[in-house]
Amino acid sequence: GDRLLFLDADTRVPSQTLAATLAAFDAGCVGGGARLRWDRRPSLLAATSARVFVVLWQRVGGWATGCYLFCRRDAFEAVGGFNREWFAAEERAMSQALRGWGHERDRPWTILPQSVVTSARKLRLFSTRELVGIFARTVLAPGGLLLGGGRLKRRDGLGLFYDAPRESASS
Repeated sequence: GDRLLFLDADTRVPSQTLAATLAAFDAGCVGGGARLRWDRRPSLLAATSARVFVVLWQRVGGWATGCYLFCRRDAFEAVGGFNREWFAAEERAMSQALRGWGHERDRPWTILPQSVVTSARKLRLFSTRELVGIFARTVLAPGGLLLGGGRLKRRDGLGLFYDAPRESASS
């Protein structure tokens, strides 16, 4: 098809969000993302920390989150698809590439006001201390996302994404 939608297996797309996505395509958008809602409430501190990160990621950075990104096929192919050098935050690189491609053609990139519902499992299974440490190493530390992103081009130290524990049925 001419319209591509990338979402995580643990993400649900409400009908209003899908309708808004299709309307964005019809309005000429090159692509975009949607806001997030958690499937279950994590701790207040984890939820607040994650919310700050998502607001900075989407509103300040203008990047789609990894659980929901949509784009036109011609744009996806023109920017070379997802950059395989990234082990995490590849949606950031894709968002920037698509937004730039669209800008050159007067086609907007958007973060929809509608939400997708995604799993808060990792926010429940990692302690706040572990989440802060992961954030510091992957975003703030030298080579982190804000300082070049080289840290995210190596799988080691990215346990949140690759080695997260599973929830038991009683969780």
